[in-house]
Amino acid sequence: MQFVVVLLIAFLLSGCTSDPSSHEALSKEVEEAVSDGMLLKDAFSELEASGFACREGTTINPQRAGSYECTRERSGLVYGCVHRVVFDAPTPDAAINNVQVYPPACAGM
Repeated sequence: MQFVVVLLIAFLLSGCTSDPSSHEALSKEVEEAVSDGMLLKDAFSELEASGFACREGTTINPQRAGSYECTRERSGLVYGCVHRVVFDAPTPDAAINNVQVYPPACAGM
């Protein structure tokens, strides 16, 4: 019984679950911070203030000009998650569009 309690506490403290609501919470957080039409520099500032690291290119295509990816890691006692947001901007001083929030990618022991 003690093992189950410890496991439950570790799960709750992990900060990331496979529950689809974690994607909903991430989407809501991103939607409150950035939106289509916002300047790229402002989108970077907003997301970086929430712990994201942003760069041009994507994980799948690092050389892709005009596409930007912001990622952050969240970890707990037994889980680690990566949050990923991708959007486009034709030039570095332009407004962003096509904001996409991917479901958290989580793994654990």
